[in-house]
Amino acid sequence: MKLYSKPGACSLADHFVLQWTGQPFEVQLVCAAETKQPEYLKINPADRAVDRVTR
Repeated sequence: MKLYSKPGACSLADHFVLQWTGQPFEVQLVCAAETKQPEYLKINPADRAVDRVTR
């Protein structure tokens, strides 16, 4: 699983929960400008909340 996280956003709580589960995951930090790029908008079209991608 990949967690997309923007520093200062609400994704910290999601990060903690994923750590507690013990399941493997990776964190991909994104800046505000990256969330407007077409590649990111394919994953999260609304750009409103933290997003994750499962493998």
